[in-house]
Amino acid sequence: MRTEALLLWARRRLGLRFAWGSVDCAILCGEAYDVLTGRNLAAQYRGRYSTAGQAKRFQRRRIDLLEVLRAAGCHEAKLPARFGDILVAEKDGFLCGHVCLGAHVLSAWPDKGVALGLTADVMALPGA
Repeated sequence: MRTEALLLWARRRLGLRFAWGSVDCAILCGEAYDVLTGRNLAAQYRGRYSTAGQAKRFQRRRIDLLEVLRAAGCHEAKLPARFGDILVAEKDGFLCGHVCLGAHVLSAWPDKGVALGLTADVMALPGA
């Protein structure tokens, strides 16, 4: 049931335009977690920043994505990544989250919006 809910949620997100603080990787991962657990983790990030600079300051001042996920009860998964895992890797000075959908991940990119990528490509990024 949760698998179906996550896939339905992911389909609804595909193609959305990227927007800091409303459609970015932190919000995307928080929403995925919410779909899987029934919590409201995304609210900790949604609307708190609207530019890349504000997002970096918010992450430094508030708490980074890894800490939010740990505080919500997530733990570091063993490889290989599994469906529903949140993959976190460093890119452009951010800890960026990606939602594992098996061989693909759902990611939010400033230049592409919400799009599918390969899980293997994310796992090859620094810090993954």
